[in-house]
Amino acid sequence: MAERQDPAETSAGAAKRGANQALTALVSNMQTAAEGARRSARAGSETMSSGLQSAAQQTDKMTRGFAEATGVYGKAMQAASRRMQALTACSQAITDGLPRAQQASVHWFSRTVQTNARFVQDLLRCRTLSDVAQVQSRFVDETITGLVESSTELLRSTEEFVSEAVEQIEEAEESSVTAADVMTPDVHLVSPDDTVQKAARIMGDEDTGALPVGEEDKLVGMVTDRDIAVRVAATGADARDVKVRDVMTPEITTVYEDEDIHRVAEIMAAEQVRRIPVMDHDDNLVGIISLGDIAIEESPKAGQQALLGVSQEGGRHVQNLSEAAAGQKPRRKSPQRRKAARR
Repeated sequence: MAERQDPAETSAGAAKRGANQALTALVSNMQTAAEGARRSARAGSETMSSGLQSAAQQTDKMTRGFAEATGVYGKAMQAASRRMQALTACSQAITDGLPRAQQASVHWFSRTVQTNARFVQDLLRCRTLSDVAQVQSRFVDETITGLVESSTELLRSTEEFVSEAVEQIEEAEESSVTAADVMTPDVHLVSPDDTVQKAARIMGDEDTGALPVGEEDKLVGMVTDRDIAVRVAATGADARDVKVRDVMTPEITTVYEDEDIHRVAEIMAAEQVRRIPVMDHDDNLVGIISLGDIAIEESPKAGQQALLGVSQEGGRHVQNLSEAAAGQKPRRKSPQRRKAARR
C-alpha cells in the first residue's frame, strides 16, 4: 500500500514552491526594471550629449557668424573712413583754391570797368563819324580781348585747384590702404616634410603660384611654382621623392597686416619678390599679398612701384638654371639684411 503523505508536509511543500516562484518572479521583475532603468539612463545620456553637441555647434556657428559680421563691419567702417578723408581733402583743396578763382573774377571785372570808362572818355573827344567808328572798334576789340584773357586766367586757376583736389583725393584714398585691405586671406600652409608633388597639387587646387611653408606654428619659408620648375623639373628629379624643404626659399621677408600699402610696395621692390606673407602682431600668418593684389585692387601707384623693383635683374625668384642643374641652392640674401628690410 502506498504510504500516506502528511497533510502538513504537503502544505509546507506547496508553500515553499510558491515562495520560490514568487522570489523568482520578484528577481525577474527587478532585473527587468534595472534593465529598463539602464536603457532610460543611456537614452537620456545620449539625448543630453546630442543636445549639448548641437548646442555647442550652434554656439560655434553663432560665434563664427559674429566674427564674420564684425569683419564685414570693420572693413565697411575702414572704407567709409577712407572716403570721408578723401571728401575732407577735396573740400580743403576747393577752399584753398577759391581765392584764386575769386581774384581772377575781380581782375576781369576791374578790367571791364576800366575799358568802359576809357570808351566813354574817348567817345566824348570824337569830332567826326570816323573817330566814333575807330573808338567803337577799339572798344569791341579790347572788350573781347579782356574777356578771353580773364576767362583763360579763371579757367587756369580753376584747373589748378581742381587738379589739387583730385590729387589729394587719390592720396587720401591710397594713404589709408593697409596690407589687410589687399591681401588674400586663408592661405594654405605646407610642411617642409611634404613632397613637392603634394605642394604642386595644392597649388593647382588653390590656383596659386606660391605656398608658405610652416613648421611648429612658425613660418619657415616659401615655395613657388618656379622653385618647383627650376629645382625639380629642370633637373629631372622625381617630385614624389623631393621634399619641400629642399626647394623652398627660407628666411623670407614678411609684413604686418596694418602696414601701409606703400611701405609693403617698398619692401617688395627692395627684396624683389612677387609675393609676400602677411602676419599679425603675434606672428601668425593671416594672408599673402601678390603684385596683382596691389596693382589691381587698391593702389595702382604702389603696384607700379613694386613692379619696377621686382623687374630689376637679380630678383629673388629669378634663379640661374645652371645652378639648378648643378644641384646648387640659389643665392639668398643674409638674414640681417632681411630683418633690416622688415623694420
